[in-house]
Amino acid sequence: MLNLKTISLVTGLLIITALVSGCSVSFQTADSQSATDGGLYKTVNGGGVWRQQTLIATVTGAPLSFNQANVTAISLDPQDKTAVYAGAAGGGLLYSYDAGASWTLAKTLGKRNIADIAVSPRDKCLIYAASENKIFRSNDCSRSWREMYFDNEPKTIIYSLAVDPKDDKIIYAGTSRGEVIVSFDYGESWAALTRFTEANSAVIKIAINKTNPNNLWAATAAKGVYKSNDRGKNWSGSAEQLAEIHARDAVKITDMAVAASDGKIAIIATKAGLIRTLDGGNRWQTMELVPPADKTAINAVAIHPSDSNLVYYVTNTSFGSTKDGGKTWISKKLPTSRAGLVLTVDPSDPGILYLGTYLSEKK
Repeated sequence: MLNLKTISLVTGLLIITALVSGCSVSFQTADSQSATDGGLYKTVNGGGVWRQQTLIATVTGAPLSFNQANVTAISLDPQDKTAVYAGAAGGGLLYSYDAGASWTLAKTLGKRNIADIAVSPRDKCLIYAASENKIFRSNDCSRSWREMYFDNEPKTIIYSLAVDPKDDKIIYAGTSRGEVIVSFDYGESWAALTRFTEANSAVIKIAINKTNPNNLWAATAAKGVYKSNDRGKNWSGSAEQLAEIHARDAVKITDMAVAASDGKIAIIATKAGLIRTLDGGNRWQTMELVPPADKTAINAVAIHPSDSNLVYYVTNTSFGSTKDGGKTWISKKLPTSRAGLVLTVDPSDPGILYLGTYLSEKK
């Protein structure tokens, strides 16, 4: 998931010819001689070595590449680890059925800004994509797409999507207007669950407890984390407690991860490091990073689905990991001059991760 407003793009070096506001996109040939260290990277050994995986298959056999794209979303099929979906700013949605070795552009969706992608846990061909003020659905593994939701306010952005892990008819979405909306019929109709009305309450991430889907989490851009224990009927917030930890920076959230193996554990990435709760959001504590990252913005965080002690994060310049719940950390320089933006971990293999990068004016 991505807060698109946080990205600064340098147009002269982009593979895409337009900014987040739209227009057309032209992918470059694989041998293009310009800045080509962007797009998507994959590691199979926990971040020891990263390899760029951006080749797009074409009917002519002449390969294209999205190696200059700003990758804004990455999602794995819960049933098939070789099925990977990636979204780009102004580049549309790409999908791979060979674990990232080759990619296909979802042409019928168009070259849109993709903020988030969600795949049904029961039907591998049922996929949702959030693009600006719209939500799209594919029932045929990305061959065709249908618009399922349209917000009447053109400036509204759908930032986050989440499919109920036990009932895939239910889909949640978070908006820049501070709303959590829900569909109980595969996206055919939508209703507002709640709206956080304070300023800077854009819902940048929705997460669901995998073992108890009654528990929902909503991370806002600058007003902390909200949690519901009744599928969104009632919510409690944590802004005041988070503000006490790192002053104002603590509530400037960039990402959130909830442990699939223990729904009481959640970690938020902020402009001032990582903050974790072990008791379902009642208490939050700073995770000490090595080297210290008190003044470093964390762009993304991930928790391995089967082991909550395995935590990963990315900044503009580095990738960090821990195998013991944060007692010790390993930090390495990113394999690119670009900033790390999104991070997704393979649910069956803790060594496999996918990294999305973006071109930043500030490093």
